Amino acid sequence: MSRRVAFSTFLLLFVLIQVGAQHLLAQPAPDSARIRLRTVTFDPLAGEPAIPATRRAVASESSRGAYLVQFRGPVQEVWKAAVQQLGGQLYGYVPDDAFIARLDGATAEQVRALPFVRWVGPYHPAYRLAPELAAASVEAGKIVTVTVQTFPDADLDTLAARVAEWGGTVEGQGANPAAGYVRVALPSDRLNDLTSQDDVLWVEPYFQPVALNDVGGGTIMRANQVRATLGLFGAGQIVAVADTGLDVGTTGAAMSDDFEGRIVQGQALCALSGLRNAWSDLNGHGTHVSGSVLGNGTYSTSHPATHDYTNSFAGVAPEAQLVIQSIDSNGDPSLECIPADIDTSLFTPAYNLGARIHSNSWGGPTGGTQQNPQYGGYTTDSQQADAAMWQHRDLLLLFAAGNSGIDANADGAVDLDSLGSPGTAKNVVTVGASENVRPELPGTWGQSFQGFSAEPIASDLLADNPSGMAAFSSRGPTDDGRIKPDVVAPGTWIISARSHDPNAGTGWRVYNQDYVYMGGTSMATPLTAGAVSLVREWLVRIKNISDPTAALMKAVLLGGAADMSPGQYGNGSKQEVPAARPNNVTGWGRVDLMESLSPPAPRQIWFVDNTTGLATGGTAVYTLTVGTPLAQSAEQAGIGRTARTAGARVTPSPSVLLPAATASPARLLATPALPPEGQPLRSVPAAQPAAPTGP
Repeated sequence: MSRRVAFSTFLLLFVLIQVGAQHLLAQPAPDSARIRLRTVTFDPLAGEPAIPATRRAVASESSRGAYLVQFRGPVQEVWKAAVQQLGGQLYGYVPDDAFIARLDGATAEQVRALPFVRWVGPYHPAYRLAPELAAASVEAGKIVTVTVQTFPDADLDTLAARVAEWGGTVEGQGANPAAGYVRVALPSDRLNDLTSQDDVLWVEPYFQPVALNDVGGGTIMRANQVRATLGLFGAGQIVAVADTGLDVGTTGAAMSDDFEGRIVQGQALCALSGLRNAWSDLNGHGTHVSGSVLGNGTYSTSHPATHDYTNSFAGVAPEAQLVIQSIDSNGDPSLECIPADIDTSLFTPAYNLGARIHSNSWGGPTGGTQQNPQYGGYTTDSQQADAAMWQHRDLLLLFAAGNSGIDANADGAVDLDSLGSPGTAKNVVTVGASENVRPELPGTWGQSFQGFSAEPIASDLLADNPSGMAAFSSRGPTDDGRIKPDVVAPGTWIISARSHDPNAGTGWRVYNQDYVYMGGTSMATPLTAGAVSLVREWLVRIKNISDPTAALMKAVLLGGAADMSPGQYGNGSKQEVPAARPNNVTGWGRVDLMESLSPPAPRQIWFVDNTTGLATGGTAVYTLTVGTPLAQSAEQAGIGRTARTAGARVTPSPSVLLPAATASPARLLATPALPPEGQPLRSVPAAQPAAPTGP
């Protein structure tokens, strides 16, 4: 919503709907439906695209292969069941109203005859290769590193052996209930052979992720007030951080006192790839972000025994516990040890240790090349993140939006469309960076970063206005039209814990032997993860919800976000933050814990964590009775979505019911007429449009 209205009784309605929506666009009529892939969009009833014979699938009556099955409108569960009863298997969703399926030729004919099936056709090898890999600019014979997605029951060892025969190497593999994944490096002239394998569904370039580099959390996000008024410190919460490691990598006395005694487990994920079997922090990034989440500030002025963290460098949730997952082998910004399947090898192990919040300050481009990267796409990593949250409904993943913001045309306004992956995922909280307040520290955007030569950005200090954005913070939208980031938090001149490993870096500047300054959406993300820890503690301890869903945690967080419009450059042609919310600069705004958890009277918070969910076409109705008239009511919908197929494309419709990402505030319902006092205000429907779920 673009403004707040003071009511005698303010109801912030969180309608949490756990459904398997692939997307929330109004469904096209059957005669206008399309198959929307990243490689091509076409109406199959008007004919398939021209494909060379060598790139087409050959159908067989007896052998099973990959097909596309398109239904006649929003997909019903009984329709999917009918296909499966005939022997077909449905996998990833493809807009509009279609699924990738595994069928043999005879079954394909039977499925084609079903009255609710619009079209059945082969899923050709030509559809399975990302356009940038199919381009003529890819040098023949050049070794390229790619991520391969397969059917979930594919024999990955056999595929790996085939890659070796072609002169390639396998860098990692894994599988979850949705798909199998293999990361391989092979000659580019073997890519067509790779996509011709029956079990291969999608091949995209792999970009090695990089790390996306006090006042911020305690004052601007108002964690200090939440601690003082609600007694929330993160106690009982376990947060996982996947990053470069933690301090000296031990749970013993040598560990930094800011963390000692609260480490559930340290994991050296590089050991899975035969690399470094230690979780010490050779870079310094992981220690800093962990400190922002839950460092207790012992080396500054805090007194944890008395819950006193005032004026210290404690993180937002200083009494939470930590699972640290080291994904760095050599201390440079590139992260060599991201698993091929981040669902089963990264998120699930942390979940099994009790973590219900997972903070990730890393990411990369979504397409293009290293020289000309592209952003905003829905990648395999994005899909895996969504799949993880679909499998674990009470696990909230947070990802940095990226540091790719730039004013490329030097018009004095930061450009849109720079969002990195996995921050393009639907269900995760994607975090951008706002400015901190440390005007005494040096540097302007024009002096410190390339791409900001024009005013008013060039001469603006890096940390002098909490209502301003960090210029480097990546902006949305996603390529399929969703609004991102979800929220922002301070990300410039952030002071936090320093790694005591002798080889560790020192970030932007050294504060002392125990703390350093750093900046980036990397720093905004753990501050937000700490805020989510306090949200979850509030839900569990104060609201008596024993196992809150990720959708509820996200909705509560976003519901209190502070409106930053117009930003720090006024309302003119250089306006930094749009007036409407959500928007592709700040999302719903800057994290504000007091507004999320304890808004000033007479406002109140009312929410429902609907864990049973709705099927396609279902509704849930909530009727509220208020004592005095309201001017408006707000509905916040949290939609738990299954992951879309990575090779699929969603084209925005002009009629969008719920344009925001999962669990984002969806629409403002104005009340045209006020009822008499004591009468029901209105019935607020939580209507769910077409919601095809994964099989």
